Amino acid sequence: MTVLRKVELIGGIATGLLALFGPSSFSLAVFMFSSFTVKEKVLGLLSLFVTYIGPAILIAIGSYIHAVRQRASGFVMILVGGLFLTSIELVVFVGGFFYALGSWSMAVTLLPWASAIITVIAASLTRSAESRGSEPT
Repeated sequence: MTVLRKVELIGGIATGLLALFGPSSFSLAVFMFSSFTVKEKVLGLLSLFVTYIGPAILIAIGSYIHAVRQRASGFVMILVGGLFLTSIELVVFVGGFFYALGSWSMAVTLLPWASAIITVIAASLTRSAESRGSEPT
C-alpha cells in the first residue's frame, strides 16, 4: 500500500470518527438540556445525520473501498461525500453559525471537513497516478 493510499484511508477513517463524535455529541448536549419538543429533537438529530454524519460515513467507506479494494466506486463515494460536506460547511460558515455559537462549535464542525478535504486530495492524487499508469509512492 502506497503512502497516498495510507493517507487516504487514515483521512477517511478520521473523517468518519470526527463527524460521528464531534458534531453529534455537541448537538446531543444541546438537545438534551433544552426545552425542545420530541418532534423538534427528532428532526434536529435527523438533520444532523443528513448534513454531517451521513456524508462523513460515505467518505470513510469510500476511502476504504478506494484505498484497500482499489475500486473506482470508492473514489466516486469520496467525491460525493466530500462535495456535499464542503457545500454544507460553506453554507454554515457564510451563514454565521460559528459567530453565534463560538469557537468550540467551529472547531468541532470544521475538523471533519478538514480531514475530508485531505481525503479527497489524497484520493484524487492516487487516481491521477493510476490513470497515468504509474503507482505513486
